[in-house]
Amino acid sequence: MGNCKVCGDKTEVVFNIDFRATPICERCATAIFLQQAKWYAKIQDEKLQISNVNTEPSDNHVCRYSKSMNQPFPRLCTICGKPESNK
Repeated sequence: MGNCKVCGDKTEVVFNIDFRATPICERCATAIFLQQAKWYAKIQDEKLQISNVNTEPSDNHVCRYSKSMNQPFPRLCTICGKPESNK
């Protein structure tokens, strides 16, 4: 068991990143996946001019963010993958 490299929560989930076992919790892994999938869908939409790709969550949700670890990048919603807005 280790601490997630994104949010710091305890996790038993480990990913192989640069041939090293890196602990990343399921919530953060899902947020990263959603961010990458949305980016890929956007690129494909621009490339293929697909207009019927919906990248937004189907239900109205309240964004949830992982704990801050003073990282230089914005925290992402664990549901939709959108970055946290600075309020």
